[in-house]
Amino acid sequence: MKRFLLLTIVLLGVASLTMFVGCSDDDNPVSLQQGDTTDASFQFVESILNPDEATDFGTTFEVGFALLEGSGIMGASAVKNSPLMALQSGDEIYITSVDTFYFASGNWFVFAFSAQEINGSDTASFSGYDSLQLLLDGVSLDTLTIANGFNALKTRVHVTGSNNTGDSFGAHHRLDAEVVDIIEADSVIRIDGSQNDTIQTTIESDSATCNLTITENSSINNYTFLNIGNADVEDCPQSGSITVGATLNLSCTGGDSYLDSLNINGTWTLSITINNNNTATITYTDGTTIWTITEDLDCSYPT
Repeated sequence: MKRFLLLTIVLLGVASLTMFVGCSDDDNPVSLQQGDTTDASFQFVESILNPDEATDFGTTFEVGFALLEGSGIMGASAVKNSPLMALQSGDEIYITSVDTFYFASGNWFVFAFSAQEINGSDTASFSGYDSLQLLLDGVSLDTLTIANGFNALKTRVHVTGSNNTGDSFGAHHRLDAEVVDIIEADSVIRIDGSQNDTIQTTIESDSATCNLTITENSSINNYTFLNIGNADVEDCPQSGSITVGATLNLSCTGGDSYLDSLNINGTWTLSITINNNNTATITYTDGTTIWTITEDLDCSYPT
């Protein structure tokens, strides 16, 4: 998942760098040319539309776990003992208020809530709705059976908020997580779903101030990883793919040679495909140009 914390980017003025061609007309497709990964515009896009953010589902699930534990509808041990707890992020989530809670048709737990996320000195506050369905071996659980534990979770989150640097965001996440296998004592978790995010942030240099709006639509397909102890399991997925379609708009006042050189406005696509040799193939396209990167995954923990 994308983290709710998107910090303000502070860029110092640097020498002017080469621009590249913008988006093409969809009615007149052209062959994509290979892009230069040292290009300034590409590197800027890579910094804000990157695989680490696209594969970070932790905050979304952690909000759900925090709501379930704090609601009193189930013992905390039922949450903590679930193999899905590996999906939590490293941030701290505090539910500051639960305005309403009800049990909907289909065994959905629905919360209207406010929360705060803390990551070091950075904070984000947000509010909205989270609908959660917990399942055990494919059967949805009610308030009487939920204490038995669960091995699948569906979450539907709609929130808006802002962080301590003044950035604002909105998120609509539909994620399904399921334990699909047990290897010895370790669980194989699969995630499918979609994420829609809108982020507005400010970029500042010594001589310019820019507003950046990012609208993202992500599709997560058969994304699986092995949960081993306390390892950061999302760093070493086993299979699957993620596609992120993003619309970027950068508008600046004042002059800055670096910011003025950027040509990023338009539609970009980030694709992540997990290979079977502990690598991932990552591609970026802007309609005319494609950048391809092969990245080693952090699979250093025991397997």
